[in-house]
Amino acid sequence: YNVSFESADVPSGKITLFGTIFIPDTASSARPVPGCVLIHGSGGNNRWEEGDGVRVFEDIAIKLATNGVAVLVYDKRNCHISPCMYQFCRDTTNNCVQSLKLSLYDFLSDAQQAFYFLANYSNRIDSNKLYIMGHSEGVTIGINLALNLLERHSQPSPKGLVLLMGVGVDFDLVLEYQAKVQQPLFEKYLLDLRSQTSVTPQISAEILRVTEILNVFNCITNVAVEQYNLIRQNRIPIDYSSIICYSGATFPATNVSTVNVSIQHGFYCPAKCGTSICSKDLNIMECLIQCQISYSFDTCLSTAWANSQLQLGNDKQLTKSLEIMKRNNVSIMSINSQTDLKVPPVVYQPLLQLIEKIYEKKSIRLFLNEVDGLTHSMTSKTSARNVDPIITEKITKFIEDLYVELYL
Repeated sequence: YNVSFESADVPSGKITLFGTIFIPDTASSARPVPGCVLIHGSGGNNRWEEGDGVRVFEDIAIKLATNGVAVLVYDKRNCHISPCMYQFCRDTTNNCVQSLKLSLYDFLSDAQQAFYFLANYSNRIDSNKLYIMGHSEGVTIGINLALNLLERHSQPSPKGLVLLMGVGVDFDLVLEYQAKVQQPLFEKYLLDLRSQTSVTPQISAEILRVTEILNVFNCITNVAVEQYNLIRQNRIPIDYSSIICYSGATFPATNVSTVNVSIQHGFYCPAKCGTSICSKDLNIMECLIQCQISYSFDTCLSTAWANSQLQLGNDKQLTKSLEIMKRNNVSIMSINSQTDLKVPPVVYQPLLQLIEKIYEKKSIRLFLNEVDGLTHSMTSKTSARNVDPIITEKITKFIEDLYVELYL
């Protein structure tokens, strides 16, 4: 069923969120089924978390629904992937997102509204048997959502969490480690391209594309950590009108007349990266507009957003969340992969170690999985266009087994 629900009144705007809910045919008021809400990773994701030819959440939702679990997926508030298209806010625009006022707290609030919507949608869904599933950045949001619900003694509350490709270090370190893992691969690829005896127009275009990617990596390693450290030290304004930029990719042409340029307290643009977003040849106003456009594509963000990542993803916050989950007997299943280039072991292992420390490694409510050969979208060589069946089976079994335990 296609559904919609209202967000809370958060800084980036009170809007209508759109999604799809799957309810198994076997569900009835006499025999309600468990329910699960899926929380996206970073980026302007649609409800299916679609990218690189893979519809991650669709694969998971269909598998769960065919095995007796109701599922809610929804478009992220900054969604710009078809069928939802991002729209810059203007004075005459209704129900839109003020992109410069986004933060992780807004996405956390949306996830909470989604959880409540699922719980109250139908008497065919058992509101006492609800689960939270997060992918990538959605893991951080999911863990904090569980904390919010349990700390307030909210009913309903989650019985289990599924953590897919989550991280256990601060966001700037995620970017830095991603660059360090991927940069050698692209450098080798670039050398291979340049060594071709016949350089076609297609190869020339690919050389330019890969060079731009390497510029992004240089920008990340030289600027991202430096800028996040300035935020940690309160050396730049922490608000919605101060922006940092941690990438330099090229983005689709945008009608800049629709962009609301309203920076007041400082603008932090990594001109020294020398990329197409903010090169030394751009003046401050041009740089600002370019960066605000890229803001919607998650390569620029306000210092308030960056600070929200540091606040919600630090060890102290995660520890607090995990401790309250343990006290409330919330089960956890995590899945990571050593071959994930976006969340490599150095990024995810601190989270697994923290979970093991708090829950105790042999806890009956803890299921930590490291599955070899997966991409960040949980595809594999044998399943390149869909989430690997091994993963959907593990998720389904975790929820089914936990539901049976709770039901009996």
